[in-house]
Amino acid sequence: MVNSAVGQLRVQAGKSYINITKPTGGIIENGDELEIRAVISVTGGSTYFTRYNDTIPAGTTYKANSIRFSTNEGMYYGTPLRVTGLLTDAGADDEATYSAGVLRVNLGSLTKSGGQTAAYNAVVAPALIDVLPPASGCRIYNNGRPSFYGGTCIIMVTYRVYVNATAGNSFNIPGGAFRYKTGNTFSEVTLPSVVKPLNKMTVMVSTALATCSSVGSNSISGNGGDFGSGSTQNLSPAPSAGTVVPGYQWQPFSSGSGPNDSMFTVANNTSTDGSVISSLPYPSSPARLFGVWDIIGDHTNAANPLLGNSPTTPGQAGGYMAVVNAAYGINNAVQQTVSGLCPDTYYEFSAWFRNICRRCSCDTSGKGSGSAGFKSYMSPSIPSTNDSAGVLPNLTFQVDGVDYYTTGNLDYSGQWIKKGFLYKTGASQTSLNIVIRNNAPGGGGNDWVMDDVMFATCLPGLEMKPTTTPTYCVDGAIDISVVVKSFYNNYSYYQWEVSTDNGATWSNAPLAPTPQVLSYTYSAPDYIDTVKYPTFIATSSMNGYKYRIRIATSMSNLANSSCAVYNNTDVITVNVLPVCEILSAEEVQLKANIVNNNSIVSWAAKDDENITSFEVYRSEDGIHFKKAGEVTAVTDGGSAHRYKFNDGVVPGNKMFYRLRFITANGSFKTTSIVQVLLPHLEKMEILNLVNPFDQQVKLIISSPVNQAVEISINDVSGRTVKSQKITLQNGYNNVLLSIEGLLQRGTYILQLKSSTEVLNKIIQKK
Repeated sequence: MVNSAVGQLRVQAGKSYINITKPTGGIIENGDELEIRAVISVTGGSTYFTRYNDTIPAGTTYKANSIRFSTNEGMYYGTPLRVTGLLTDAGADDEATYSAGVLRVNLGSLTKSGGQTAAYNAVVAPALIDVLPPASGCRIYNNGRPSFYGGTCIIMVTYRVYVNATAGNSFNIPGGAFRYKTGNTFSEVTLPSVVKPLNKMTVMVSTALATCSSVGSNSISGNGGDFGSGSTQNLSPAPSAGTVVPGYQWQPFSSGSGPNDSMFTVANNTSTDGSVISSLPYPSSPARLFGVWDIIGDHTNAANPLLGNSPTTPGQAGGYMAVVNAAYGINNAVQQTVSGLCPDTYYEFSAWFRNICRRCSCDTSGKGSGSAGFKSYMSPSIPSTNDSAGVLPNLTFQVDGVDYYTTGNLDYSGQWIKKGFLYKTGASQTSLNIVIRNNAPGGGGNDWVMDDVMFATCLPGLEMKPTTTPTYCVDGAIDISVVVKSFYNNYSYYQWEVSTDNGATWSNAPLAPTPQVLSYTYSAPDYIDTVKYPTFIATSSMNGYKYRIRIATSMSNLANSSCAVYNNTDVITVNVLPVCEILSAEEVQLKANIVNNNSIVSWAAKDDENITSFEVYRSEDGIHFKKAGEVTAVTDGGSAHRYKFNDGVVPGNKMFYRLRFITANGSFKTTSIVQVLLPHLEKMEILNLVNPFDQQVKLIISSPVNQAVEISINDVSGRTVKSQKITLQNGYNNVLLSIEGLLQRGTYILQLKSSTEVLNKIIQKK
C-alpha cells in the first residue's frame, strides 16, 4: 500500500492478481489465466491527469483486448467512451491502449448521477489515450463514482495474461505505476506528476499436488498457528506490531465498535458487546459490528470444522482467532520465519478462513447494501445484482518472497474453509519465510477471520501387521511387518527399532540393526511397500516388547529424531502366552471349500457356551496369516453347533485357513491349519472383472494348466490399444493391466488368447 498526503488529499494504491482458471483456489500452472489488478483510491480531494502505466510480465502472454475498469469488488463497468466497458487495445478510441508489451490507461471518476454514460467530472484533458503530452489523463473526484460510501473513489484497472512459464520456474510481475497531478495544470514544469510505483510480485509455476492425508507437528512458532486462548474477549496484551497483520492498527472489540478498515484484532468472540447469540437479526442488531458481521467463535478443535466453535461468553476461556478488516492496499496477514525444518520433505502450508460479512457492500454511488435506493450502476450488458457480497477476501500464500498459491475468492457461506498447498523443502533447506498476503482491495467487504495456520510435515501412513497387539505362544514363530503407504515416494529409508522397557527407550532391533531402503509399488493414490521384520521364536521374556520403524526421506533425516517419522500409535506390542492349546482341524471338523468362486470356511464346536466368538484367519503361504473376519458364538446351551464363514474371495493356487476360539475371559485356542480344496478346472475363465474401469483393468483368470496367454484391449474397430503377455499358473491368477496415457471413454473388448482358447469380454472405460 502506498500513501500520500497533500493537504487533505489521500491516495492509496496497490497491485495484486487473481487466478481466473482456479476461482476456488490453487497453485499457478502453465496455461492458467491470471487477472492483474491495480487499484487506486482517492480521499479528501481530487487527482488530475490520472493515468496508469504497466508492462506485461515476462513468462506470460497478454490476452488481447482484456483491459477493463472495475469496482473494487471486481465488477466491470462502462465508461463515457465505452458504455459496455469493453476497452480495446487500439489507441484513439477509448481510455486504454496496449502495444508491444506496454499498456496505458487514463482514469477518471464518473458522476454520482446520470447513468453509466455520463461524462467525466474532469478538467479539460485529452479524452483519448494516445495524446502525446505526458500529463494526459483524467480527474478523479474523491466523491465521484465508483464510490465508497460517498467519501472515497476507488477505481481498479484490470487486464489478463496467460502463464507460459513452465513448472519449476518463476516469473516476475512488474509493479507499474499510477501517475497524477495534485492541481489542474497541464505543465510538468509548473507541477510535476506524482508517481506511485506499485508493489512487484514473483510467482512460482508449479504442478498440482494433493494435500496431506495426515500431518505431523506444526512448525509455526508462538501458539502453533492457533493464536492461543484466554478469558478476555480480545487477546491481552495486544500482540506486538507486525506479528499478525504488519502495518495494520490494533483495534479490539468494545461497546459498539471493532476493527474498521486497515485494522485487526485477535479475539474469541466477534460481537461488539460480548453477545454469544449468532442468530441476531440483520442489520439492526448493535451486537453485530456495522450491523452485519457474523458473531462467531474460533476454529481450533471444533467438533464440526466447517461450523467452528461458538462465540465465547465474556470471562470464560475460549480460543482466539485473527480478525481482519482489510483495506484498499495489499498487505501481509501472516509473516514469519519457520526454522527447524527437514530437507527434502513435503510440508502442508495451510490455514482456515471465514468470510464474516454477508452484506458488506455499497453500490458505485456509495449507498450501502442496507440503504434505501441501493442499486447497481453496472452496464446493462454486464450481469450484476442489487446486493452483492461486497469485496470477497482473496489471499496469496508466499514462501521466501515467491507466490505459490492463491485461495480464490472466499464467498460468504457462513462456514470456515481450509485453504493451502504442499511445499517441498530443498535438499539442504532447514528454514524459510512464509507470508499470507491480502490479495483483494478492501472497502465494502474483505472482512475475514483466520485460524489454525499450519506449516506441517506430510506423513506416510503406517499399518502395523498383524495388529498393534498380536498374541503368540511360547516357542511359536513371531512374524510382524509394517505396511507403508505414502502419497509421495520420497520417504525412502527405514530402520526397525525395539523397546524392552515399555517404550521408555528404543534401540536398533537386533535382527535388522541397519537402515533399510523401501521399494514402493504404486497403487493409486498411494505408494505402498510392506517391510517385514525377520521371523523369530517367542520366549516368555519377550512379553511386552514393542517394535516400530522410523522412516525418513534421507539417511541424515533418519538419524535426526526431528525429521524421522515415528510415534506412540504406530507400534507393535508383542503379547506372549506361556501356554497355548492347539485344536486339531479334525476335532473341530474345520473345512475350507470353493462355492460359487468364493472360499467358504465351516466348522463345528462342542461345549461352546464359554466361547464368545470365532476369529477366521487367512494365509496365502500357510505362514503369514491375516484376520479375515469374525463369527459370534451361539450361547443357547446346546451341546454342539455348526458355523460357516463366507470369506468372499477367490483363492489363487493356494489358500490356507485357521480359527481362533475366543473365550469370555480373553483367552483363546487356535486350530491347526487347513488348505482350501480347489475345484477341478476344465477351461480358462475370466472372474471378478472390475467393469467399468479407469486407469487399470483388474480381474481373476482361472486356468486348468500352467500356460502362456496374451491379454489385450481392443477398441470397437479392432485396433489394439494395450497388449501384454502373461503366464498363468494352474488355478486362480490375479491380473492387473495398467493403461498408460489417456484413453477415451467408451466401449472396448478385453481379449484373452491362449494356444487353445480365445475369450472376449465387453468392458467400459469410465
